[in-house]
Amino acid sequence: MAPSERHSKIIAYGQAYELLSAALKQFPREMWQYKPGPERWSIHEIMVRLADSEANSYIRCGGSSPSRVPRSWPMTRIGGPNH
Repeated sequence: MAPSERHSKIIAYGQAYELLSAALKQFPREMWQYKPGPERWSIHEIMVRLADSEANSYIRCGGSSPSRVPRSWPMTRIGGPNH
């Protein structure tokens, strides 16, 4: 990967919370449980899976145990279990 591509990916990753928060504001909280079909995921289910993936990646990359994950993690600010 070229340094410029790596840099743009790091910048995009750093903006993910703001982009996701802005996107979620388009939908009322009541709509987060809606499933467009039996085999489709709701907004809430997608968010739970994203949070789980982030927590697992954090631990896999040398972070703390799950019990030590800071309450200030972005997922807790947008409706996660610690909200």
